[in-house]
Amino acid sequence: MIETVVSKHQKTDEANDGQDVKKKERFSRIDFAIEQWYDWASKSKLALMVAKAKMLKRHLPGLLNYFQHRLTNAMSEGFNSKIMSIKRRTGGYRHRENFKNAIFFYCGGLDLYPR
Repeated sequence: MIETVVSKHQKTDEANDGQDVKKKERFSRIDFAIEQWYDWASKSKLALMVAKAKMLKRHLPGLLNYFQHRLTNAMSEGFNSKIMSIKRRTGGYRHRENFKNAIFFYCGGLDLYPR
């Protein structure tokens, strides 16, 4: 029984290794294509194109990271926005514990009058 589980995991690991190699190849091609475009755009006579090329170059690691892992900070930004709106709505809290309770109440989806 254990041998069956181990062999299935080995097959899965081998398949994942193949996918990882394909991903790395694809990202190296994307990186190369972006570098080529950056070289072309930075030599352009259009100021707007040069500015956009510099912006893309600055944000390139984050962009490639997103396409590789498909993760963003949208959830944390959403929670932060909600927490700031709680703070603005009340005008501040005297005690940190009350502020923490309000965050748990509003962000936790709790009802004031449970059924």
